[in-house]
Amino acid sequence: VTSKVSAKVKTINAEIGDWVNKGQVLVVLDSSDYEYQLSQAEASYAQAEAAYNSALTAQSNVGGASAQSKAQLEQALNSAKLAYDNAKTNFDRQKQLYDMGAISLATYENAQTALENARLAYESAQKNYDIVVNVITPGNENSAQSGVETAQATKNAASLAVNQARENIANTRITAPISGYVSQKNVANGQFASAGMTLFTISDSSDLQAEISVTEAVIPFVKVGSKADVKITSANKTVECEVSVVNPVKDSMTGMYTVRIAVPNEDDSLKIGMFADITLYTEQSAKNVICIPADAIMQEGDEYYVYVAEGDKAVKKVVKVGVTNGETTEITEGLQLGEAVICEGKEYLSEKNNLINVVD
Repeated sequence: VTSKVSAKVKTINAEIGDWVNKGQVLVVLDSSDYEYQLSQAEASYAQAEAAYNSALTAQSNVGGASAQSKAQLEQALNSAKLAYDNAKTNFDRQKQLYDMGAISLATYENAQTALENARLAYESAQKNYDIVVNVITPGNENSAQSGVETAQATKNAASLAVNQARENIANTRITAPISGYVSQKNVANGQFASAGMTLFTISDSSDLQAEISVTEAVIPFVKVGSKADVKITSANKTVECEVSVVNPVKDSMTGMYTVRIAVPNEDDSLKIGMFADITLYTEQSAKNVICIPADAIMQEGDEYYVYVAEGDKAVKKVVKVGVTNGETTEITEGLQLGEAVICEGKEYLSEKNNLINVVD
């Protein structure tokens, strides 16, 4: 849960371990700077709208400016000039305070935005006034149209500023994006929360995912929807589940493929981070094949190998594995029927340290 705006934290409504519902207000930020920004933006929009209406009036009176339209434009120009002067005075004052470290960056930027909007509105009003009073003559329809387009663009920009200010105010109320438990809290009352700052972490444990890695011999037989048994010893529970994700790309570090199993948790007895034993049903039946104990197989990178006893020496043999049930594993290549695979003490063997003594 992150903040989209920068402001001081006023209220915190959740703590670690609390259950929160989607849409619940977690944090309320100080909105005073953004409310001021909204008032400035609304004032600029009102001026831009007046200038736009005047431009429309001017366009309809291309043959010459009537006394009424001239008065309206003059009034709009005077209002825009006054608003610009006020915004300039306010900006100069806010800049002095900001340079002294007395106000926040957001307050300074709000004053800067208000000044820019007032300048645009003033320039638009001046241009509309000049067009009507000094430029427009019979046949100057293009000039009148240009004035309308300029006023329309200024009005649109002012409208965007109003909408942005309203959105900023709405973003000072930060809500939970999902329902779940608060697992982390990184915010305190009175703290200044910057945009993008992580305030909370919410964990939804109603539906969990168990993740395992499988070999390339197994991955072709695992499909989304395949059955799986998930045994969680710490919770004394075994759950019948289904595969939800099968990653078709091998992990470059492990040489294996990631499979995820959806684990329902309606009673909330399972906790995030628990370990599980997983049995996958690959729908493959292997008969009359060479099998060895799974713990006899060793791995180095993508390569699987075993040690075979030949007289008083242990010989390393690279093998390819097939399906496994966790205790016994199919060997598809690398071993012949009747070879003596070393199961105990294999960890102490290497291609150089290979002398052995087989005892009963």
